Amino acid sequence: DTYPNSELESYENAKEQCEIIINSNEHSLNVNDGNGYKSHFSNYMQGTYDTKESLFEIAFSDLRMTNQNNVHGRVGVENGLAFSYQKDVIGNPNGNFYVSAVGLLEDYYTTEDMRKDWNIPRISYRALTVTINGNKVSVPTTTRVSFFDQNNTPGKFRRWDVKDDSHIYESGINVPTTEEGFPFILLENNSSVNRSFSAVNMPVLRYSDVLLMYAEAENEINGPTPAAQVVLDLVRTRAGLGNIGTDNPSAISGKFNFFMELVDERARELCFEGIRKMDLIRWGLLEEKLNESKLYLQQHEDFGTNPKAPGYLRASENFDESKHLSLPYPSQEVSINNKLKQKPGW
Repeated sequence: DTYPNSELESYENAKEQCEIIINSNEHSLNVNDGNGYKSHFSNYMQGTYDTKESLFEIAFSDLRMTNQNNVHGRVGVENGLAFSYQKDVIGNPNGNFYVSAVGLLEDYYTTEDMRKDWNIPRISYRALTVTINGNKVSVPTTTRVSFFDQNNTPGKFRRWDVKDDSHIYESGINVPTTEEGFPFILLENNSSVNRSFSAVNMPVLRYSDVLLMYAEAENEINGPTPAAQVVLDLVRTRAGLGNIGTDNPSAISGKFNFFMELVDERARELCFEGIRKMDLIRWGLLEEKLNESKLYLQQHEDFGTNPKAPGYLRASENFDESKHLSLPYPSQEVSINNKLKQKPGW
């Protein structure tokens, strides 16, 4: 009863619905000359509707451009790439440090996977203090950040970017030699950028999610059939990877191995889109993955020397199976309905 989606009937229903979408031929992955993943997410920054891949998205850009009220989103502000140099200046794309990009995710990617540098680039835009002509000045620069740095934030919904890798500097090493530093490239399509709110759209359902759901359902029903492998390979090919049967033959050797490959692939493809926790809950893997992440963090070389590192363990150390496998009832509903009692623990 805890995981109703583990019932075979649920997978059969999911497969049927995914097949309707796939067989409609109305949707496909954005490939854009081998750089489709980045291109697709750039469309969310620009307010461009890529309806081939994006089946359902929340359109903050329309609200920003057409509504006279202050009604727009915070995508890329709270969960975007860190921007901490004069972030209060109008026109600068403020990026807070509320979502971290550390953990097992980095190891899920191979070096060939183009999604890694887009999703977890480990860069931030901030000031470096340098000496120029004998004077110490603050230079705005894109710098590499360390594993436990608060500036190590997700890049998926970034509002800004660097011109190229030559404009990324190690902190204190080969820093710019002019007071101007290096400008950022604004990705968000807005003539007057609001530092605290954004016009970045948020995906709810993408075609790659449909493909991976189909692969999971087909595997659960029939095992890692060619049909399941084909749709997985569509997602992998867009990321610059080879076919799963060639790159990782053990992944197609049985139902369990193929399932575990899909567990990792959904993290690689859909990270930071608000899907992972619900995936882990329906698989019955939330506690296991939290513990894996805890062990990974504790064994990292920087863990013992970084005072902020223990904070990353809160999710695993505070996990309560009786509470955290479902969400509480909205407080408003509980307060107006005297027959509705809040769930235990909440």
